[in-house]
Amino acid sequence: MQTTIEKNPARAFKGLPANFDRLESESLLNEDTTAIEPGYPLVRGTDANTQVLLPVADFTPNQFAGIAVFGNSKEVPLATATTGIKYETGERVTVAVKGVVYVEVDDTVTKGSPVFAVHTAGASAVWTYRSDADTAAASDINAIFQESGVAGDILPIRFDWSV
Repeated sequence: MQTTIEKNPARAFKGLPANFDRLESESLLNEDTTAIEPGYPLVRGTDANTQVLLPVADFTPNQFAGIAVFGNSKEVPLATATTGIKYETGERVTVAVKGVVYVEVDDTVTKGSPVFAVHTAGASAVWTYRSDADTAAASDINAIFQESGVAGDILPIRFDWSV
């Protein structure tokens, strides 16, 4: 039996689309040897039309594939949604290419500022998002923060990589 009620429960978690009706996504194969979690940035794999990888170095906008999101390609019980859904090697990943998705931020960000995806560990947590290149540890993904926040927040970003 629940004995406590959280005063300010989380309204979203990383990789959750803000509006499923307006989300455009692709179903691509995880070519990486590391499991992909919702909210992670992804780059095109060996076959750019069917595979994705986690970024491990600087990338250009045309190499960027999108953001892994919760989707129809993987069924999981709700209880594990915030504690460990992962797309393993060879599994299909739902990759958002247009819409608004919640992501984890790694620094103080301002509504309307550009979004950079962290690809190299260092001062920033890898595969999170920030407002600058962090001395070349993050790449611009042509997206915009929809709200202001601080490191550790889960915030929505708007993007359109469908063209």
